Amino acid sequence: MDFVPRLAIRHTSTKLAGQVYIPSINWMLFVGVVVIVVGFGSSAALASAYGIAVTGTFIVTTVLFATVARTLWETSRWIVYAGLAFMLPIDVAFFAANLTKIEHGGWLPLAIGGVIFTLLRTWQKGREVITAKRQAKEGPMREFIESIHWGRLELQRIPGTAIFLNATRETVPLALRTMAELNHVLQEQVVVVTVQILPVAVYNQPDRVVVDDLGYSDDGISHVTGKFGYTEKLNVPALLAVADGRRGVNLTAPPEECAYFVSRINIARSLDPTMVSWRKRLYIHLSGFASNPVDYFNLPAEKTVTVGARIDL
Repeated sequence: MDFVPRLAIRHTSTKLAGQVYIPSINWMLFVGVVVIVVGFGSSAALASAYGIAVTGTFIVTTVLFATVARTLWETSRWIVYAGLAFMLPIDVAFFAANLTKIEHGGWLPLAIGGVIFTLLRTWQKGREVITAKRQAKEGPMREFIESIHWGRLELQRIPGTAIFLNATRETVPLALRTMAELNHVLQEQVVVVTVQILPVAVYNQPDRVVVDDLGYSDDGISHVTGKFGYTEKLNVPALLAVADGRRGVNLTAPPEECAYFVSRINIARSLDPTMVSWRKRLYIHLSGFASNPVDYFNLPAEKTVTVGARIDL
């Protein structure tokens, strides 16, 4: 949902996509619980914090339920408003009755909620800015292919197969653009891979692997889209083994022996009025917690090259 960096997630249900176990978050909760219990010392001392937390959850749950009913279930606007008019005043009354407990420990859930909201919103906003700037830097894939096909971009094609990962087929991976425009070198076979995770446990439909020659079948450049269910382990080499031989994908070596190129974004603070300075620092710090794409996509570490690119936030 783009509220946090990419984390290691273990799905514990084949029926509910939202039933997950996130080890790093679980450890954070463990540490937080220990600190709170030791800090307050007794269940009686925690009563004030508990009252604010529970009644605040009433309000949030009511608002979220109304949002889901309106946007996902497409319930009539007047029914949703009538439900809010009935339930929300009751929830607010309970919450208001506990406001006198803020100075006696009720400040804790409010502080925790404020910190978490700030983290989530900062990452979401920063992600929007970085994604827009990255896509502008990458440029359209169609124009890039045309420049190679018609000789406007001079390249020396060398033996081998290069695999580039990218979030979409519409733009050029930064690592690919860097090699082509900076080094003027490109392997004879180039495959851009996009991985899609779908809201099903296992995806076994005929379009699990989609291959596109990007308009030309004779330039050695193609795109592969792999579709996975949320419980499946992402394995790009296995995906390429299935795609090999289809519509322009002709690997010169087994997938485990091909060269993989991953784009790495180096984020730097700038004077652009995209976010306030402290939120920029926070976003840059949070980006350091993102999981390693080599492990995430099960790439062969000894065959993977990381190509850096700077983007100003």
